[in-house]
Amino acid sequence: MKQFVLILLTLFVNNLVCQEIGERYIATGVSGNLMYGQEYLIKDFRTTKKGKEKILLENTSTNTTAEIKKDKLLTHCTKLITIGSYKVLPIPIIGITTIAIKSNLSDNENFLQFGKFLGQNGFSFELRDNGFLLLKTVERTVKKDLLYKLNISFSDSLIFINAIYQSLAYSSLNTPQMNMAWIDWSYATLTTDLNYKAYQAFYPILEKFEKEILYVVKN
Repeated sequence: MKQFVLILLTLFVNNLVCQEIGERYIATGVSGNLMYGQEYLIKDFRTTKKGKEKILLENTSTNTTAEIKKDKLLTHCTKLITIGSYKVLPIPIIGITTIAIKSNLSDNENFLQFGKFLGQNGFSFELRDNGFLLLKTVERTVKKDLLYKLNISFSDSLIFINAIYQSLAYSSLNTPQMNMAWIDWSYATLTTDLNYKAYQAFYPILEKFEKEILYVVKN
């Protein structure tokens, strides 16, 4: 519920901001020939003979164009944020694999503080490398569905989190001769999907850190 309210607030605030040529957006809804999850660049604005304002968008991957009513842009798209060399979104989209927590501290301070925070929330560690600033948690169980681990790195005052998981249904069949693969987590919305169940387990813990949570878009 808290995340849903945050998404609505983000969209409301974005709608108060004027769009400019050159701004980049990710299609987070379905409208006309917009492709979900694709990056678009504002190329131009135009007003129709009937006085309707429209925005011309260019898909940065395919170089194809799409047109959308100006007042509908932020209903179907979310503005990309650039932090250092990273592109991030304030809301998740299907297929996202990396979460970033924004902090004003140095990477070394984040390493110490976030490691302490995880420890206080019941995590123990397979790896704590203060040279390369890497953390890897020991597996945690989600009901009878799955195991998950968090892999954490630190750069540009951002805390990057990648999760991996393993189905308990399959791991229960494991034998000493079988090593079940860990699967890279990606954001999903289907409630029966193990990706969804893993996210519902670890996201509330990340919220407790009380820093801005962002979602990394691959270049």
